[in-house]
Amino acid sequence: MEFQRMKKIASVTALAGVLMIVGTGCSKENKFIEKATFEISDTLENLRASLVFTNKVKAPFSGGFAVKQYGGVFINPYTTTTPFEAGFNLNLNIIYDQDYIHLAPTTTLPNGMPTGLPYAVVEVNLGEVWEDKLELLAYVDIRKGEWLGMAGLVSLIDENFPSGLVLSQVFLRDKTGRPAILGSFFGPYVNEQGQLLRAGGLALFANWKGIKDAIGMRRGKIDFFPEDKIVLSGPEAPYYESHPRELKKVAEKFMKAFETQLP
Repeated sequence: MEFQRMKKIASVTALAGVLMIVGTGCSKENKFIEKATFEISDTLENLRASLVFTNKVKAPFSGGFAVKQYGGVFINPYTTTTPFEAGFNLNLNIIYDQDYIHLAPTTTLPNGMPTGLPYAVVEVNLGEVWEDKLELLAYVDIRKGEWLGMAGLVSLIDENFPSGLVLSQVFLRDKTGRPAILGSFFGPYVNEQGQLLRAGGLALFANWKGIKDAIGMRRGKIDFFPEDKIVLSGPEAPYYESHPRELKKVAEKFMKAFETQLP
């Protein structure tokens, strides 16, 4: 597969610096991710991480998408017996790839809001699939080799969604209190005229060193369950934190956008 180089995304906000996830959060009824799963090989070379969504997210997507020779990003669809799952299975040698170390690192999600990571990582565009309804991205930490991630941009998360908003769930924190596993829904990227430049979607970031410290010698698939509160970030977060009914509507709208992508 041939990869496009990351285009630098202009930020729609003056937010800068490192985002330390804080906030009052919102109620459990708005949660969209049931758990995060993590598995690392005995040789510490291959990492599998995923978000397993609640049955409110009935996404039909399925398939695996290669990231060169390192593994790939995968999507498993919702069925009546299995939940929707999105994640990656990658060899950690990806952090040394010469094509990626020349890309400009980013501190933002595709909508210009902060990723929630302590420093910039590289965004790799894997292309559009399912008749341009889904755009897949991978994230690689070329600075310290600790973070890997993925994102899926869904075409129906468009200008009718709040652009300056990210809904995140934290599944594990490291010794400093920073998230080590983070799953998010994020709004679209729009210009000052309200025109859609890039769709919103979902994202997963995992710090494999922080997770390894937490699990010790345990191997096999390990489940991590979310903290009690969903964390809101972005310029529109204060409004939705003070308007829980509106937040519930937005959360349900995000979930519905995945379901309505049925062919």
